[in-house]
Amino acid sequence: MALSSIEGCTLGGLDEGRGHNAFILGFRGTMSALDVDKASVTTIDNDGTVVTTCVGDSTTTNLFTVDYGHGMTIQTPVTGDGNLDTIENVFKFTFGVVGTHASGVLTAVADPEVLANSKNNSSIGGQTNAVANANLPFTIQTAIVNCVHVDNESTDLEFAIEAGVTEINGNTISVRLSQPGGADGGDIPIVDTDSLKFNIVAFATANN
Repeated sequence: MALSSIEGCTLGGLDEGRGHNAFILGFRGTMSALDVDKASVTTIDNDGTVVTTCVGDSTTTNLFTVDYGHGMTIQTPVTGDGNLDTIENVFKFTFGVVGTHASGVLTAVADPEVLANSKNNSSIGGQTNAVANANLPFTIQTAIVNCVHVDNESTDLEFAIEAGVTEINGNTISVRLSQPGGADGGDIPIVDTDSLKFNIVAFATANN
């Protein structure tokens, strides 16, 4: 059991001389039982308990199996064929905060570790109408993400797909995926029988 949300996703750290009190953050998990037409929110608490809700109240789809990384909130966009090509469809991984949510939508977060003030998304990326980024426990400076598309969970055909960090806001990283493609250059649609495997390493510096 992690003693805090921050500890739950921390791989280690660098001391003042080498890394200016830097945290090394990590996440590894698989998103399966997809409903590619629904956005969702997943939380992983300090004990590793995973809760997912989709827009429309479903709790049996867009499920994450987490191998490493507790104390996190993950926002998942619609992933159906063609949807990944729209600019607003990004995955958001927030480290060190377990948000609250209902019907696939983030609601208020009140976590004393981030000095949250109980407004909407109060510690998710230090967003507008929320606690300032400088008052979060740390700021992520850079992150590396990779993703594997499992084309049909029953056959385990695995293909690496491009994943890029589009934005870092406080303790949240935004990630965009490219549409999976075959050897012939054609698109491979992500469908409900597929899975997505994520590996993330991020480096953050303490704010206080």
